[in-house]
Amino acid sequence: MELIGTLLVGIINQKNNMAIRYNWVIEQVEHKPKNGFITKIDYTVSASDGERNADISGSANYEPREEGEFKLLQEVTLEDLIKWVQELVGKDSVETSLASNIEAQPNPVLTSNISWKV
Repeated sequence: MELIGTLLVGIINQKNNMAIRYNWVIEQVEHKPKNGFITKIDYTVSASDGERNADISGSANYEPREEGEFKLLQEVTLEDLIKWVQELVGKDSVETSLASNIEAQPNPVLTSNISWKV
């Protein structure tokens, strides 16, 4: 079963009205072979305002807090994995950090109409 995938989330950063797009990617899932319970989720989150980019990668150790939260590997969806990672690492904290990284980058300057006449 392939559980690797992405979820795009578009958000407007209220601080400076800059549109930032967040992309949550599940890179790898580790599970116990005996019972199929997920134990670790590797992820990458990238952000872009269209001109500047930032990303962060990590691992989230997963342990269901309640008996009803257990799902066998074949029952888990990409949305489940992303939701669990976002809860474990703090979605708002990660996205705020990425937005701050983007804001700290110099504004790109594009120049046009350069003449190359000799």
